[in-house]
Amino acid sequence: MIIPTVTTEVNYVQSQLNQVGIPPQYILFRDRPFGLHYAIGTFSKRSEAERLSDIIRDRTKFDARVYHER
Repeated sequence: MIIPTVTTEVNYVQSQLNQVGIPPQYILFRDRPFGLHYAIGTFSKRSEAERLSDIIRDRTKFDARVYHER
């Protein structure tokens, strides 16, 4: 799952993800291949990622997107 962000929002997004309860070891800040974003995961099932994406969108209003690499 990815959450797009901008430089001025990096600390805020990290804080909100921590408040949602995502363990820090599952949160990576990246700038490739999608521009600035947080990568959350890994997930053994796509449905797990979709469930967490729904929770993040509901609680934070971030644009959490499930990305499945093939």
